[in-house]
Amino acid sequence: MLSKIDKVNLIGNLLHIDNKKSVVVPFIFNKMQRHFHLNKGNRNLILKHRQGGMTSSILADQFTDCLFIPHTYCAVVSHETKATERLLDRVQFYYDSMLPPRPEIGAESRSEKTFPLMHSSMYVGTAGSRAFSRGDTVKKSLLSEVGFYEDGERIVNAMQDAVPLEGELDLESSPNGEDNILYTMWVKAREGKLPYKTFFYPWWWTEDYRIPRCSGLSLPEDDGELTYTPEEQELITLHSLDESQIRWRRWKIRSMRSENKGNLFPQEYIEDLESCWLGPPDKARV
Repeated sequence: MLSKIDKVNLIGNLLHIDNKKSVVVPFIFNKMQRHFHLNKGNRNLILKHRQGGMTSSILADQFTDCLFIPHTYCAVVSHETKATERLLDRVQFYYDSMLPPRPEIGAESRSEKTFPLMHSSMYVGTAGSRAFSRGDTVKKSLLSEVGFYEDGERIVNAMQDAVPLEGELDLESSPNGEDNILYTMWVKAREGKLPYKTFFYPWWWTEDYRIPRCSGLSLPEDDGELTYTPEEQELITLHSLDESQIRWRRWKIRSMRSENKGNLFPQEYIEDLESCWLGPPDKARV
C-alpha cells in the first residue's frame, strides 16, 4: 500500500486538471489539498472556503484507488444534480487526460464509472437518489457540501454504516448556518463526542487569492498602497496576510454584496469559526 506522500505524488504524475485559467496542467496538489491528504484519518470533517479544490483532490484520490486496487468501491454524493454532473465530468476528465496506455473503463453509466480489470467502481450521485445500506461496503466515500443536504442526518447515518472502520469517510462543505447536520457534527467533533478529525480551511489557504498593486484588477481606490482598517490589521497580524491578499479580500467582499443577498463573504470565504456560521440573511442570528 502506498504511503500518503507517495499517493499525492502518484496523482501529480498520473492525472491532469484544468486550472482557473482553463489550462490543462499536471494535478500537483495545492497547499490545502496537500495538507489534508497528508493528515487525514479514517473519518474526516472538512469546513472549507469555496473553490479551493478540495473536492477535486478527493475525487482524484478515489479514482486512482479504483484504477490500481482490486475490488475497490468508492462513492461520492453531492447536494444537487448540477454539482453531481460536474463531478462526473471531472472523473471522466481525469481518465481522458491520462497518457496511454490507459486502463480499460466499463460501459458508460449515468452515475457510475467501472474498471473491469480491477473489478472496481466509483459511484457519483445526488443526495437522496440512492439509499446506501449495511449491505453496501464502500472503501472510500465523500459527502460533498453536506451542509446543504435536505435530509442530511439520514444520508450521513447510512453512509457511516456503509463505510467500515478501516475505510475512509470524508464530509466536506462550506457553512450554511446552524440548522443542519454539518454544524451539529462539527460542534460534537470539536468537543470530542464524535470520532472525526476536523479540518478548517479559511480562504487564505488558496494561495492565488491575491491582487497585486497596480495590476488594474482591484477596486479603483485600492490599486496603490493600502491603509488598513483595524479588522484588516488584525487579520494581517494573526495570519501573516500580505497587501495583495487584503486587496483581493476588499474586491471579493464588494463583489458579493447586494441588497437582496446581503454580504455572503463570511460564509463563502470563511475566516473564523464565529462569523462563518451566520449564514445567509434569512438565517442570520439577530
